[in-house]
Amino acid sequence: MSNNAIRKVGGALLAGTVALSLAACGSASDGEDDTKELSIGLIRAWSDTEVAAALLEHKALELGYEVTWEDLNDPPLLYAGVAQGDVDVYASAWIDRTHKEYYERYDDGLEILGKYHEGEGNMLAVPSYSAMQSIEDIHDHWDEIGQQIVGIEPGAGLTQQMVEEVLPAYGFEEADMITSSTPAMLIELQSAMDAGEEIVVTLWSPFWATTQMDVRPLDDPLNAFGDSEGIYYVGTAGFAEERPDLAEWLEDFELTEDEFGSLENLIVNEYEDGEEDLAIAEWLEDYPHVFDES
Repeated sequence: MSNNAIRKVGGALLAGTVALSLAACGSASDGEDDTKELSIGLIRAWSDTEVAAALLEHKALELGYEVTWEDLNDPPLLYAGVAQGDVDVYASAWIDRTHKEYYERYDDGLEILGKYHEGEGNMLAVPSYSAMQSIEDIHDHWDEIGQQIVGIEPGAGLTQQMVEEVLPAYGFEEADMITSSTPAMLIELQSAMDAGEEIVVTLWSPFWATTQMDVRPLDDPLNAFGDSEGIYYVGTAGFAEERPDLAEWLEDFELTEDEFGSLENLIVNEYEDGEEDLAIAEWLEDYPHVFDES
């Protein structure tokens, strides 16, 4: 893992809270202010949301919007913020399964704007050198991994899926998985790999760590994680009516695996926070027609 990558995931611990005042933006000048504004919600620790936010910002700026990012660290809070209109859109919502509960909880205030990528999935992962091949093998190496599976944020959809489906399917208890944060999990993973030790962590794809770190998924013979799912842009109900230009683009926009992975690597490992526009500029040299095709 690069120093820049460690800095970026570590900095995500400083994520803010929803800015309630956003809903009041644009009310000045007695309704005569024609400024188009867009607030994008994301969780920086999860790099797919950075990719989705950067892409949406790029297009929104082209269309004349003023764009702000709301960096959060709790999925339910983010869904609630979008449903209440405090944030305009959640970049990278996994609503088919991983975030299904959160979406259904607030769906009266939400609007699906488009699916930009297909083929996502959650997993339990190990270093490539691990003797474990399947989730079933964890029991045989339980002492070697410190009698724990290393998870991420307690409020993450992946954590909920582990507790409700994966752990019981394979004979584990909720207490067999520790939770903290994505940055903390990555630090634990890197530390174990540096020492050549066994470790099992919760991961997902697309996520830069699954391709940039020397890890692999454990087989899931019981299919406890289920089939792959899509990633969506989800906005406040009425988004398409208020922003038809952006909604039209989001409805048709889609990335291939190569397109997504290339941009994710640039944003996470090659550029600093706040330089996402530079990452997209370099990326467009290899994929110049991405925005034209949607």
